[in-house]
Amino acid sequence: MPDAFFRFVAASARSMLALVLCVPCLSAQGIGGKIEGVVTDSLRGGPLVGALVVATPAAGVHDTVFHGAQTDERGRFVLANLRSGAYALSVEHPVIDSTGIGAPTVAVNVADDQTANASLAIPSGTTLRRALCATFRDARLGVIAGSVRHAGGRPASDAVVVVSWMDFEVDSGSARVLSFQVDSSVHTDANGAYRACGLPVERSLFVQAKAGNDVQSGMLEELIGRSGVLVRDYQIGSVARENGGTSSASALSGFSLSGRVTTLDDRPIASAQIMLLGGTGSVATNDRGEFRIVDISPGTQGVRVLALGYYPRALRVDPVSGETSVIIKMENAAVVLDSMRVIAKRTGTRSRYTAREFDQRKLHSVGTYLDEDQIVAMGPVVTTDIFRHLAGVRVIAMKGSGTEILVSPRGTVTFQGQATICPMDVYLDGMRVTSDDIRMVSPSMLHGIEVHSAATGPTAYRVGSCGAVFLWTR
Repeated sequence: MPDAFFRFVAASARSMLALVLCVPCLSAQGIGGKIEGVVTDSLRGGPLVGALVVATPAAGVHDTVFHGAQTDERGRFVLANLRSGAYALSVEHPVIDSTGIGAPTVAVNVADDQTANASLAIPSGTTLRRALCATFRDARLGVIAGSVRHAGGRPASDAVVVVSWMDFEVDSGSARVLSFQVDSSVHTDANGAYRACGLPVERSLFVQAKAGNDVQSGMLEELIGRSGVLVRDYQIGSVARENGGTSSASALSGFSLSGRVTTLDDRPIASAQIMLLGGTGSVATNDRGEFRIVDISPGTQGVRVLALGYYPRALRVDPVSGETSVIIKMENAAVVLDSMRVIAKRTGTRSRYTAREFDQRKLHSVGTYLDEDQIVAMGPVVTTDIFRHLAGVRVIAMKGSGTEILVSPRGTVTFQGQATICPMDVYLDGMRVTSDDIRMVSPSMLHGIEVHSAATGPTAYRVGSCGAVFLWTR
C-alpha cells in the first residue's frame, strides 16, 4: 500500500518546487485555461478536505509544469494556467491511500481563457466494501481498513488488529436478554495494511492494534457509519512498565496529554473525568477545566471524557513523545422536564423540589422505589452497584471501555433483524443524562431512586419503550 503521508508530502513538495522554478514558464505559456471543481467524500457524505488534486496532461499536450491544488474546507479546488488540451485529474488523500483503492481519474478538456468544471469523488462505501471484502455478501455488515505503523513511522508487518463488541440474544425459555462479547482479529500485511470485514454497522466497536504483548496501541472506541466503511490508521508503541521502564531501550516514552474541557461556548467544566480506554484510572479537571495525564505509551490512544450533565465524548490521540495538548468541547444534555411543571413546583430549594417529587410519586404512583434507608442497607460502593440487585434493570459492561449501561430485561429492540439491548432512559434530578453520568454520583448523595416501565413512567417526562431510571439527590 502506498504511504499516505510521504506521498502527500512529496506531491506538495513537487508543487512548491515547480511554482518556484517555473515562474518564467507560466508567463511564457500565457494565461491559459482553468479547471474548477469539488471533491466529495463518498464515505462520509460531505466534502473531502485537504485532498491534493493533480492535473496530468494527456498525450499531445506539451505542459511541463506540475499542476496541483489542495481542496479547501468545502472540498473545492482551482487549477489555473493550463495549456489547451486534455488533462486527467487524479486525487491523493490519506483516506484513499489507507484503503489501497484509488479514486477514479476524470478526463477534462481545457481551452484558453475558459474555465472547465469537474467533480471528483473517492469510491463509495458500497464500492469499497465490495472490493475490500469480496467474500462478505451481507450488505448490512461493514469493514474497517487502514494501516498500522510503529511509533517511529515504519510499517508494522504481521501486527494484529483486534475488534471487540457486545452482542445480545434472547433466551427462548425466559425471554431474557443475554449479552456476550464477540472478538475478531486480522493480521497486517508486509506494508502494515489490514482490513477487518463482517463487522456490525452503527454499533460501538473497541479496537486495538498489537505486535506482541508489549507493543500496542491503546483501546479505541470506533463506529462504522451507514456507508459501511471506516478508514482508520493506528500507531503502536512499547508499553511503559510500572517501574518506569519500557519493553525496548529504543522505545519512545514519557508522553503526556494535557488540555481543557469546556462547553460549546468555551466555558470551563470542572470535575470532568478523563480516562484512557482500557485503563482503570482517571483524572479530573480543575476549576479552569484543565487536566494532565503523564507517562502515556507512544501509540494511538482512545480517550473518554465524562462530565455530569453533558454527553460523553470519545476521541483519539496519536502521541509520539513530549507533550500534546487538546481542547475538548462537551455538548450539554437536553433537559426535558415539562416547563409549566417546573414553574409550578420550584417554590423552594432545588433539593426540596426534587425530594418532594420523589416522595409524592412513591406514595401515589406505580413503580419501583428505593429511599435513602434502603440504599444505605444495600451497601453500594458505587451507584451502579444498586442496579445489579434491582428488579427491572440490568447493568451491562463493555469490556475494556469502562462503560456500563442500564438496560431493560423486559423487552428487546432489534438491530438489523437481530435481538439487541433495550437501553433505558436515565434522569438525574429531572435532567436527562447518560448511564455513564451516574458513575460520578456517590451513593451517599442519593435521596431516592425510582424505576419505571414505559407504562408507569411519569407523564411529565419522555419515557421510551425501554423504561426509565430516575435518581434524586439530597
